Amino acid sequence: MARRRANGEGTITRRKDGRYQAAAYVYRPDGTRTRKFVYGKTRAEVAGKLTEIQEKTRQGIPAATSSMAFEDYLAYWLTTVAAGRLKPSTFTSYEVMARLYITPALGRKKLNRLSPADIRGFLTAFKDGCLCCLRGLDAARPREKRRCCAAGRCCRRSPSARTVQYAHAVMRAALQHAVREELIGRNVARLVETPAVAREEVKPLDRTEARILLKTARSHRLHALWLLLVSTGLRRGEVLALTWGDIDLDKRQLRVRRNLQRIRKDLVFGTPKTAR
Repeated sequence: MARRRANGEGTITRRKDGRYQAAAYVYRPDGTRTRKFVYGKTRAEVAGKLTEIQEKTRQGIPAATSSMAFEDYLAYWLTTVAAGRLKPSTFTSYEVMARLYITPALGRKKLNRLSPADIRGFLTAFKDGCLCCLRGLDAARPREKRRCCAAGRCCRRSPSARTVQYAHAVMRAALQHAVREELIGRNVARLVETPAVAREEVKPLDRTEARILLKTARSHRLHALWLLLVSTGLRRGEVLALTWGDIDLDKRQLRVRRNLQRIRKDLVFGTPKTAR
């Protein structure tokens, strides 16, 4: 005879459609508790999902629910998912984008009430607005301006097309995880067309310009840095992270094994952008 699950261990039942469902009490981001359901094709699959959410509850980590505010879900996703998967620089840029622009505009919407029209409207307003007006602006009062703008000191600097595309990418990634956790049935951000980005052709220094640069910098203490940048095409962070252990003077070889980036006020070593 199967052992009955004790109080607090959660329940697993089979639905009429043949799938299994499990339920357990979890923490909300505000510290209160609610009952959360997970689903799967087999009992073992559901038991694994149940164990996962219960482990988070034991650690005091809040679990996401479909009816939570989008700002709470973004905070949950950034803390429990993105922080462990993204590079520090990428995570920081995601967090800043969510905190300064996405949350003030869409944060009060319920996760399961977000629509393609909400995403499209935000991207349109974001593209056509100025950065100082958009930062911290409540979407419920779209024509309200910050004091700097009302006083005539508006920066009038609109987000670039790449920044708008980046905001879309952050929402798309967050909502895709919500789909995987079966909190929502579809990723509404994926239903909205990604803003186009006009690619500007890079014009590198020609041979004469490169020679003038290196000749001018010959007496500078960072001459070796400029020489490396011009002759190898390495990224700035890759050059700044080099140590003597990366250079073999006998074989005339240089290995790129990490990069150096400024994350807020700290200098952080990370892995190169690509394997090559």
